[in-house]
Amino acid sequence: MINPEIFKSELLISLIQGVVSLTIIIFIVALIRYFTFRKKVFELLQQRAAEAHQSYQTLQQEKRKIHTIIDNLSIGVISLNSQHQITLINPAAVKMMDINPEQILLKKYWQMLKFPRFHSLVNLLSIHKWSNFSNVEILTDQNFYLSVSLKRIKINQHRNSYLVTLEDITRQKNLEKVKSDFISLSAHQLRTPLSAMKWSLYLLRQEKLSSKERKNLVEQLYLTNERMIKLINDFLEAAKIEEGKIISNLSLVNIKSLIKFTINLYQKEIEKKKIRIDFEVRNKIRTIEADPGKLAIAFRNLIDNAIDYTPPKRKIKIILESKKKKVLIRFINDSQEILPSEEARIFSKFFRGQNAIKIETVGSGLGLFIAKNIIEAHQGEILFDFNRRNKKTTFLISLPTKLS
Repeated sequence: MINPEIFKSELLISLIQGVVSLTIIIFIVALIRYFTFRKKVFELLQQRAAEAHQSYQTLQQEKRKIHTIIDNLSIGVISLNSQHQITLINPAAVKMMDINPEQILLKKYWQMLKFPRFHSLVNLLSIHKWSNFSNVEILTDQNFYLSVSLKRIKINQHRNSYLVTLEDITRQKNLEKVKSDFISLSAHQLRTPLSAMKWSLYLLRQEKLSSKERKNLVEQLYLTNERMIKLINDFLEAAKIEEGKIISNLSLVNIKSLIKFTINLYQKEIEKKKIRIDFEVRNKIRTIEADPGKLAIAFRNLIDNAIDYTPPKRKIKIILESKKKKVLIRFINDSQEILPSEEARIFSKFFRGQNAIKIETVGSGLGLFIAKNIIEAHQGEILFDFNRRNKKTTFLISLPTKLS
């Protein structure tokens, strides 16, 4: 017979062993499931982190693209936050506002008043109370115009950001002024010769005129017509200069031959005023790279100027010489008094000196302006000097033999 006590003890031990084994199995299963879950969580976190990193990289890439686009825009862009602090300004705006960006970033807009070109912009934003507006023109300083637009961007119920765009319209405004001046001046300048032509034509209709009188009137009509053509050509040439269309046909030019050809065009005028043009070539002259048609216009304007203002029976001297890689041309003539206050404006558009108007009432005031722009378009330089002791005017032209 089995001892009941021994049986109970063995049964209890078996139960305890079973419970322990079951506990160990449960623990191992739980441990396996824990590590499996942890691995899945870790893998999921890794995946989410990789996706977040990829999204961040994409956002950064897009941000760089946007900044590159903004930096390369020809219009100025200024961004301000809800506190009206400047958070971004692109290079175009930096150039337009003539400022160092480090001086204005995260500064309040009213602190910009110490910078001259910001005055008009700050006033404009204040007048419009930071509400949206488009293409409002302002003059920031002397002869510098901007077209300004403001866009308010709502971030949430209490916060806004602001985007200001700037466009330099100085050239357009100057062109508008040129057009206005052109219309006004052309009407004024053409009215006088047209009136003279009308009177000459009226007289030609009279039957009592002698053949000599008729011949003189026809000659006057011809000269008046030539003057009108020159005026119109000056206006058209000035318009091309304003549009940046100066040089169009580069070739190798024999400068000596070009000057001789230009002088020969003025034989009638030279004989009429009984003046002399001396052309001196001091050394061997190289051919130069230039637009011969445009250079001829510049030389004609300078010779025109010399003939118009040289007193009768006097001399005009043109000196041509070569120095290093440059060609120098001097136009020297006796002249009427040029006021000191007028010297700085001698090449200005539409400018004519007081004494010049007394001598030659009709003129566009464009000849020297055109000549200067043509010479500078050829990477050259033109200088002016008036000697008050002997009353001689000198225009010195320097031209490179080859354009860079």
